[in-house]
Amino acid sequence: MAQLADGQLLCIMRTEGATPPYKPMYTSWSRDMGQTWTDPIPTSPHLQNVWPGVHVVFSTDDGRSWTDRVTLTSHTTTWGKPGINISCYADLIKVGPNRLLAISAVGRGGTQVFPIEVERVE
Repeated sequence: MAQLADGQLLCIMRTEGATPPYKPMYTSWSRDMGQTWTDPIPTSPHLQNVWPGVHVVFSTDDGRSWTDRVTLTSHTTTWGKPGINISCYADLIKVGPNRLLAISAVGRGGTQVFPIEVERVE
């Protein structure tokens, strides 16, 4: 859940577990601080709610549409193949204009911070 620049709340919802067929994530908005919500609608494009690895998507229209995902890791690294083994339990925090930090458990112990710089392309 996030509060948007105009004050409304955006909720992104996961609808099921890790069993195929994978269903999309859903979005809903509230203009009264969560007292009432719009009917949930599937993300556009279809964002899977379960997918091995850590992925990031961006929206420039308050959650109505989303970019293609950017993969920070994949199932090949998660299951012990060469590469950074991000555990899939990750969080992102905005640290400045166009700057994020991804924080995740790595491998079989420890936590690592991954700086991300984004550029808005029109």
